[in-house]
Amino acid sequence: MKHLLQYTYNGIDDFISTKSNAYHQLSKTTPIEDMPLSEAVRVLSQTPQLLRRPIIFDDHRLLCGFNQDEIRMFIPREQRVLKMQAMSELDCF
Repeated sequence: MKHLLQYTYNGIDDFISTKSNAYHQLSKTTPIEDMPLSEAVRVLSQTPQLLRRPIIFDDHRLLCGFNQDEIRMFIPREQRVLKMQAMSELDCF
């Protein structure tokens, strides 16, 4: 988890599913945003329901949560081009 933080813009907030029931329950007692980083990482590790899903990463990029447009960045360009060509050929019929 700490390794992935280097790829975020907003730190631990990028991982938190603020729409989850677990987040709302935790926020009533101790908001995760107010915790020290080490404690927040521990809580996220122990309560995976707090995490946005999916978490996809490679050597240079990170995506937390489903985004149909952004998820494409993990598919090599060549494969995306081939798929688009195949789809356009189907549209011709």
